[in-house]
Amino acid sequence: MDDWGGNYLTAYMADLYICWWVMIVCAVLAFLFGFVYMLFIKCCGKLLVWFTILFGFVVLLGFAIFLYFSANNYEDGDSTKDYMQYTAYGFFGLSALYILALL
Repeated sequence: MDDWGGNYLTAYMADLYICWWVMIVCAVLAFLFGFVYMLFIKCCGKLLVWFTILFGFVVLLGFAIFLYFSANNYEDGDSTKDYMQYTAYGFFGLSALYILALL
């Protein structure tokens, strides 16, 4: 326990002392990127929202297609093939519900 309070803590503080400028640069960059992102949202907010909605649908549908065709890599009667196909059907259903919710 003596090592934790003395040697390790001193080493951590020394690392912070050496790398203080890295933390300041990261904080300034985070502030600048956040400001640029807010300006982007101000200019293109509607486009960003619709792109996000479309991207969510594409991800659901893509994962369903991937599972459906990956199930063919397994032999008939293998439980993994069955589970992958059922999961693919579930994701196809979620994709359909997603589109219905948008309508």
